[in-house]
Amino acid sequence: MLRLLCLRIDNCIDDYSQLKFKDIIEFIVNKNDGSGVIWFCDMGVYTKNRAFRLLRSSKFDKQECFTVAPENQWQPIFRRSHPHSCSKEPTEAERQTFMAALVYFN
Repeated sequence: MLRLLCLRIDNCIDDYSQLKFKDIIEFIVNKNDGSGVIWFCDMGVYTKNRAFRLLRSSKFDKQECFTVAPENQWQPIFRRSHPHSCSKEPTEAERQTFMAALVYFN
């Protein structure tokens, strides 16, 4: 019975995202007080009327920029940059990281 239940869970698909539950289950974590589970990400932040911080942006009157965390293990797949490109322009890796960081809300 348990095996059948696990197989069904593996094949369940979320209606909203169309992702399989087995692929998104790792994003559900225990609350600090142990009273239940929540998404690891505060979904209240992701509403249509919110302004998102872009990669390398800073808050008003602050010097610290929003950057990629050192713990981040995601790496963009990119072609080699043109050897004569201007050094002030972002590299292809930086461009792809920026594009991947954009949030789309439909």
